[in-house]
Amino acid sequence: MTMVRIAAALCFLAVALGAFGAHWLKPTLEAHGLVDVWNKAVLYHFIHAIALFVLALCG
Repeated sequence: MTMVRIAAALCFLAVALGAFGAHWLKPTLEAHGLVDVWNKAVLYHFIHAIALFVLALCG
């Protein structure tokens, strides 16, 4: 059950980081041309968090 909670926390963190980048960091990211980099990083984080969640449920 601990692994499921950790995976759920990582999924929450991915959503929170996406919202943080989309709202609070957006002007800074746009000024440096890093919006796509941030979005890709959040996507990778979310994919891996979901994979860990699936592994925690199966294991």
